[in-house]
Amino acid sequence: MTFELTQDLSDGVMHLTLSGQADVARAWDLRAALAEALATVDNVVLSLEVDRMDASGVQLVMAAKRWVEARGGSASIKTADGAARAALGAAGVLAVLDDDLKENPDE
Repeated sequence: MTFELTQDLSDGVMHLTLSGQADVARAWDLRAALAEALATVDNVVLSLEVDRMDASGVQLVMAAKRWVEARGGSASIKTADGAARAALGAAGVLAVLDDDLKENPDE
């Protein structure tokens, strides 16, 4: 299986949905797809709906977020329980998720 990156531009916000696999085997192609999708937008919401994500996928997602923000834009990452959340947690970067999706230690 590979990955799919769908795009929907509405109200000046690029909504990207990444599904499939975001791992080292797909890193080069995923990097190119993200770079193309982010080249001309300033506001991005990236929803992660992947079946598999390793450290390479985490690095690419974080780099994409930093790239948009370095240009003065805004980027948010959304994910539910699953492979992406587990990979982001293992990498110690869950704090980048939107507030409504962050781990809540009181639950």
